[in-house]
Amino acid sequence: MRVIDKKEYTVVAIIFLAAVLIFSLVSRNHADIIRETPNQPAILADNDMVVVSPSGNIVVGKSTRDEVMMVYPEGNNLGRSGVYRPKDLDCLLSFSKHEDVLIRVDIGFCDLSTSRGIKANDSFNKVVELYGNGYTKAYDKDKPHIFDAYYGSDQYILFKIEDNLVKQIYIGSQVQ
Repeated sequence: MRVIDKKEYTVVAIIFLAAVLIFSLVSRNHADIIRETPNQPAILADNDMVVVSPSGNIVVGKSTRDEVMMVYPEGNNLGRSGVYRPKDLDCLLSFSKHEDVLIRVDIGFCDLSTSRGIKANDSFNKVVELYGNGYTKAYDKDKPHIFDAYYGSDQYILFKIEDNLVKQIYIGSQVQ
């Protein structure tokens, strides 16, 4: 074996070992996620799947793509993923593959709200006042001020909370 080949093998072996070492260090330092479940989980009604906007209301699990397009005629389909982004709104609308029914709405900072009037940037106290204490809470042990509050099961509303403020809302349902 030539000297150059030995050097190349040594360099490759060192790079490989460094990569394995870095991977093992990173995988050990993962976040410790704490999950707190309520004694009585909240059960959401069908009207909780309504998303309210100035343009009109849509219903997660029931509204078809055609119905949604009448409310939000301008926007972009994101490839062939079944996801639609209405123009000038911080939200994503996801449709089922076969039925073409709205199955999830991701709401950011915009005029959309839940059927009970919760919008991004509302306080978490308002969420608890309107939805109750029957939520599952999930958070990183080192960052308890940033957490997810999950209401429901097959029909759900997930509030992303940071410093007691709603940052995002996810409303989802199976096709009904």
